[in-house]
Amino acid sequence: MEKSTHQFRETTFNTIDPKGRISIPSRFRDIIRVGGERVFVTRFDMALNAYTIDQWLEVEARIVALTKTSSKMRRFRRFFIGGAAECVCDKQGRILIPPILRQYAELKKDIVLIGQINHFQIWSRERWGFRQDRDFQMGYQHVSVMPNEVQLFLDPRPGDICVDATVGGAGHAKRICQSIQPGGVFVGLDRDRAAIDNAKAALSAYAPMARLFNNNFVDLPQILDRLKIGGVDGVVMDLGLSLHQIRSSGRGFSFQTDEPLDMRMDRRDDRTAAELVNRLPERELAIIFKRFGEERWADRIAKLIVAAREKAPVDRTGQLAEIVVQAIPKVRQSKRIHPATRVFMALRIAVNHELDCLAKFLGFIPDLLNAGGRLCMIAFHSLEDRMIKKRFNELAKGCVCPSDFPVCTCGRTPQVRLLTRKIVRPGQVEVEANPMARSAKLRALVRL
Repeated sequence: MEKSTHQFRETTFNTIDPKGRISIPSRFRDIIRVGGERVFVTRFDMALNAYTIDQWLEVEARIVALTKTSSKMRRFRRFFIGGAAECVCDKQGRILIPPILRQYAELKKDIVLIGQINHFQIWSRERWGFRQDRDFQMGYQHVSVMPNEVQLFLDPRPGDICVDATVGGAGHAKRICQSIQPGGVFVGLDRDRAAIDNAKAALSAYAPMARLFNNNFVDLPQILDRLKIGGVDGVVMDLGLSLHQIRSSGRGFSFQTDEPLDMRMDRRDDRTAAELVNRLPERELAIIFKRFGEERWADRIAKLIVAAREKAPVDRTGQLAEIVVQAIPKVRQSKRIHPATRVFMALRIAVNHELDCLAKFLGFIPDLLNAGGRLCMIAFHSLEDRMIKKRFNELAKGCVCPSDFPVCTCGRTPQVRLLTRKIVRPGQVEVEANPMARSAKLRALVRL
């Protein structure tokens, strides 16, 4: 048999039918030829490994060569090779997993298929979630944006009370905690439960002073009341997604992998992106794409989505991305960003009510800052940054009288002083090291 030059590269959320059959993802089918090719499936770790025949023969030969003398390796050979089963890929692109292997991997209805270059793994959703959480605790894959700039503008000092309203990967949080000891208090919030779990591990050395809450940042006033804190000396908010959320959360924040269209920051929320895509009228979808994504092809994209969902639900990132690509003429597609970028951003904003929450936060945050208290905010797209800029300027100006009034009659005085007259962007060195930082915009102020 001619060896395939293709490699397994994809993470796909799938299902296994009551008979134990798994449908091979479309991107794997050029490697596993349907209609009779043998696939070898065996036990490994908490999951199953699946190989095409030529890949299996290579792996088998290497294991046999390594297990001639070592008793430990001989036990592994019995486990790995002795537990393997030969499955056949039928004309529909399905393989039947034997009951003994389904039992070993605890495969129920929902499963995850993960490409591993020369083979793919089959996980139960429960076990994969457990493994992701464990790996997440061991190393949350996120690099904080502009850490030096945040530290400069926030200027945390021993004894300060500081808040990270979107604690995320805890990069900013750790530096703040180091700066405010002894005697300081740190309050961290995040809508994502996984981020809070990570922060607990990352900030374990500062446990007595670090208080962490799985809450939206709009809940900050109530949390401070609960902690009997009347005002704070510093607040930082990074409105970007973490690398974990994009690559491995399984919630469909990105089109880089084919995942369920979820997009909820907080899984306790009810409405998913799939519900919006499949239930909203065409006009409302177009409005979301225009308003939150500033997408010029919004009407055409919404029309194709409605046509597609009449045939089958659009509930996966791959489906949606493909529809968007089809909707936008190729000559009009950007060479720098994927055509679906704005649509995915718009849906995420709509699902999580991000702009409404930001507006509410900007409304109350000045009242929570002590005199001399500082606020640093990092935005990643123009809608957020425009809201922040407008609110900061209003607070710094004070007077809201019309420009043609000869004297001020409103009596309002400036509440803050701007620390950043212009937005601060990451330097070239940081962008090269962390491409996710390229669109970050930082603004800061101090309470008078």
